[in-house]
Amino acid sequence: MLNVFHKTPVTVIKLGGSLFDFPDLGSRLMQFLEKQAFVRPIVIPGGGRFADEVRRLDDQVDLGDTLAHDLGVRTLSITARLVAGLSPRFQLATSPDQLSAIWEADLLPVLDVAELTLQHSSLSESWEVTSDSIAAWVCSLHKESQLVLVKSVPLSGSPSLSEAAELGMVDRDFPVVASGLQHLSWCNLRDEAPRLKKWSS
Repeated sequence: MLNVFHKTPVTVIKLGGSLFDFPDLGSRLMQFLEKQAFVRPIVIPGGGRFADEVRRLDDQVDLGDTLAHDLGVRTLSITARLVAGLSPRFQLATSPDQLSAIWEADLLPVLDVAELTLQHSSLSESWEVTSDSIAAWVCSLHKESQLVLVKSVPLSGSPSLSEAAELGMVDRDFPVVASGLQHLSWCNLRDEAPRLKKWSS
């Protein structure tokens, strides 16, 4: 299942869950992606309010690390379907094996990364890991892959990965998971003219 990522560099576009309330999200995201013309793009949406609800329940009833992680990651199945429905150019992919056919059809895959993460990653089972680290893990499977973090806030200056984690811009485990990435960029999609900014950390 991971052979696609081992053999071929991709562009992982991690879409922040904080953008799900953006009224024009589908068209704004599509315009950004078409302008950039990324090579073999894959959209991985964050968990947004769905993951926040799991976190709230965990705070209330103490689900335990394993169950909380499992449920939190599975919210990415919901958000992948949500984002895939925002434009006819998007196509849901439930397995990496489907990606090549989607690219060949000139469509943009939105990857349901939940099962892939739960079955194949060694990410820690804690709230220190969010979809930021999951997207970085997917990207790390090929040294030439590019990670683009699409967020609701600008990247001010050039903070280190650790500084960004301390500021809450990415999750706590991101500095470790993303430490080997050679191609890392950021985009504030809420900007009037969203632009790609290379992140030299």
